[in-house]
Formats: sequence, structure tokens, C-alpha cells
Amino acid sequence: MGLPSQLLERRPDVLASEYALQAQFERIGVAQANMFPSISLTGALGFASPQLSTLLTNKGFVANGFGSLVGPLFNFGQNKKLVVVERKRTETLYYQYQQTTLNAFADVDNALASYRNLDEEYIARKQQVDAASRALVLSQARYDNGYTSYLEVIIMQTNLFDAQLLESTTMQQKLNAIVLLYKSLGGGWNMNN
Repeated sequence: MGLPSQLLERRPDVLASEYALQAQFERIGVAQANMFPSISLTGALGFASPQLSTLLTNKGFVANGFGSLVGPLFNFGQNKKLVVVERKRTETLYYQYQQTTLNAFADVDNALASYRNLDEEYIARKQQVDAASRALVLSQARYDNGYTSYLEVIIMQTNLFDAQLLESTTMQQKLNAIVLLYKSLGGGWNMNN
């Protein structure tokens, strides 16, 4: 139908999966950063931090700086394992994102197929109503000229009513299929953009 696949990017399930994957990538960066020592170079007002000024003295280095500088080195193996764990979580979320995207494409494909089938069925139902209307006119003319009983007219009226009811039901299903297609595409879109 000429709709771009970028419409699926706005589906809430696809967006949620994408954002979860992006957040997990950031967690890998945090886990990698925790492997290395860190101190604050500036304080709250932009001046040198107390940690930095006491770190530069021998006593300060032993009291404050040694633990913050050497601590991550002692825990390097544990921090390295945390990076591996975060990467495995990212891999899992990546596969979930892929599955969500594939489900979105399947939803759209199913909605399009349903719409096409119901559109074809609706055309057939309209033809059925037209045929039943012509049959009723012919039956009424036969009754008016005395060639048949009124029972035939009643049967043709019933056939027309049934055909109209099926046409109406098919139209409702077709409209529901349009709504389902709209929903599977993630809502509306602006053709001007």
C-alpha cells in the first residue's frame, strides 16, 4: 500500500524495546567506568575539590586517595565480570528488540491481509445484494402477472434481507480491519512530513 516501514518505529512496544536497549548500552559504559579509579577534580562551586587537594599531600594520599585509587584495582576482576554480565543483558535485550520488531511487521502483514480479504468479500456481498434485488424485482413481476404465488416474493425478500445483512456485517468487519491496520502501524501519520 506504499506505507514506509518507518511507521513501525512509532509503535509503543517497538519504542519501549528500543529505549530499553539504549539504556542497557549505557549500563555497559557505567560498568566499564567502574573498573577504573575516579576522583572528583572540582568541588561544588567549581573550585578544586577537597579530595584533590588532600590527595596531593602524603598523609592525604594514604587517608583518602589510596582507597579511591587502588580500590577499583583490587575489585578489577569483579568489575570485569559485571561488564560481561551487562553485555549479556544487552544481547538479550537486542534479541527482544528484534522479536518485537518482527512481531510488529507480522501484525501489519496480518492486518493488510485481513483488509484485502474483507475488501474482496465486501465486493462479492455487494454483487450478491444486487443479484437478490434483481431476483426480487423479477419475482414481483411474475406475481403481478399471475405466474407465481406470493410465497416466491416472500422468499426473494428474505434472500435480499439476508444478503443485505451479510453485506452490512462484512462492511463492519472491513472497517474493523482498517482500525486494526491503523493500530498495528502505531497510529496515524502525517503525509506532509
